[in-house]
Amino acid sequence: MRSKTLLRIACSLAVLAAATLAASGSAAQGPTTTKPHADVIASQWRFPGALEAGITSHPTNPILQLEEYAVKQPLGKVWKFYAEKCGFDKEYKEDVVYQTQGKNAEGGLFIVHDRILNGRRSGYFAYNTKQYTVSVFIVPVPDDPKSTSIAVTVGVP
Repeated sequence: MRSKTLLRIACSLAVLAAATLAASGSAAQGPTTTKPHADVIASQWRFPGALEAGITSHPTNPILQLEEYAVKQPLGKVWKFYAEKCGFDKEYKEDVVYQTQGKNAEGGLFIVHDRILNGRRSGYFAYNTKQYTVSVFIVPVPDDPKSTSIAVTVGVP
């Protein structure tokens, strides 16, 4: 029950952060020719083979979307996928907790923030470009440590 509460809090914070960035523009904000829809960006950030368990988006405005699902993959494999998506070049290690930020080769800004709370590890990734902002929260499924719960939020300014 506690992990569901933590996941809901993290999702709420991610939605708030993405909405704020989408509404106000980001530090990397610049001119764009076409604005991508949040659902397209979310599909690009969806973990391979994942089926959506829940998608929340605004019915008339495609600038904000939240997807939440679980995959039959361990946290380390999911963590590696999102670290690579951001351009973070460190390896996942069970005993290493990263709390860092950087800029990838394409100019995207990222934050990686891992935590261990009550013996359970979680990971948070935030990624920002001129076209969109993505936040990802990952945590092992409590009843199945070989599965990972994922929440992806996309905001388009």
